[in-house]
Parts: sequence; structure tokens; C-alpha cells
Amino acid sequence: MAKSTCLIELHFLPSIAYMKAINSYDAVYLEAHENYNKGTFRNKCEIVSATGKLLLSIPLSKGKHQKMPIQKVEINYDFPWQRNHWQSIKTAYGKSPFWEFYFDEIKELYFAKEQYLFEFNLKLLKKMNEFFQIKTDLQLSKQYDKSSAKTINDLRNTISPKRTSSNLSHQPYTQVFQDRLPFQANASCLDVLFCLGPEAPSIFS
Repeated sequence: MAKSTCLIELHFLPSIAYMKAINSYDAVYLEAHENYNKGTFRNKCEIVSATGKLLLSIPLSKGKHQKMPIQKVEINYDFPWQRNHWQSIKTAYGKSPFWEFYFDEIKELYFAKEQYLFEFNLKLLKKMNEFFQIKTDLQLSKQYDKSSAKTINDLRNTISPKRTSSNLSHQPYTQVFQDRLPFQANASCLDVLFCLGPEAPSIFS
């Protein structure tokens, strides 16, 4: 039986929809030869805070990033965005049921000063796959093709801050601030990790 394969761009601490998408394929090609597009999840993610979804954005080095080859986009460390992000993550999930089981490993990766956005995102995605026991074979694309081969499902740019395929919706689960907020769907996978722990993979099925 032929393996199911998709092509998708690499996101920063991907959304639940993204993780659900890659979990449904035997093999995933990560788009490694595209040009950077601003206003996407390539350098942004959404966690769930006490007031609703909170956008975390990785600052990029000075210069024109739009249309720059994705593997050459550099992270800016001129100010302590890692510390600021981590404080927001801890405030959001510090009292979650599974915070203590995962935060050490995530923090170690988070504070590593990777030069390139692509490498930083890739290390985080591999760690998330490990936590969620996602066995999908991850590979990098060899070249940029505007249209993918017929045997590969092209999911590039189908998950963004503005739109997500209805096929990737997921069931609700207990969130940290459910006593004051309606359910916040499709947040970063950090949300379901800290809230459900080892039961999180059920959300991706």
C-alpha cells in the first residue's frame, strides 16, 4: 500500500490543526525552499491566556524578510523576547495539569539561541512529535515547486491566522481558564500538551 504524503510549510509551535494534519500522513515533506511570507504562523503562534488567545511572535533580524529564502531568515536577539515569551507561557500554563512534566525540555529548546528561524521551528516540531508520539516521517523538500506532484497532498498555506480548513477542526477539551472563557479552539499545540498530557494524541485522530 502506497504511503500517504503531504507537503506543508514549517510553523512555530504549530496549531492543533497543523499537528492533526501531519499526524494523518505517513510522510510529511516540510517546505524548505519557499520564500518567507509575513503575517503567517511561520514566526507566530497563539497560546491561551486568561483573557483569550495571546499571539507570540518571534522577532526577525533587521532587513527585508518578505520573499527571502526561508532557511536564511534569522532571528533577532537584540531584546529578550525568549524571556518575555516564556513568562507568558508560564503565566498561561503554570497551573495546568501537565506543566511540570514537559516545561523543562521545552524551556531548554526555547532558550537555545538558534540563528535561523527554520532550524528553531524544526527542533520544536520534532520535540512536539516526540511528546505526542507522532510517528510521521519528516523530510525536507529538495526544491521549490509551485505545484506538488499528484501523489503528494499540497497543504501549503492552508493553515494561517486568517483561515484553517474545516477538515482540521477538533473536539473541545478542558482548558486552564475554562471557568472564565469559552473554549478556545485551534491554539498552539502547547495548549493541548499542558492540558491533556499523554491523552493529547486523541485530539489529533
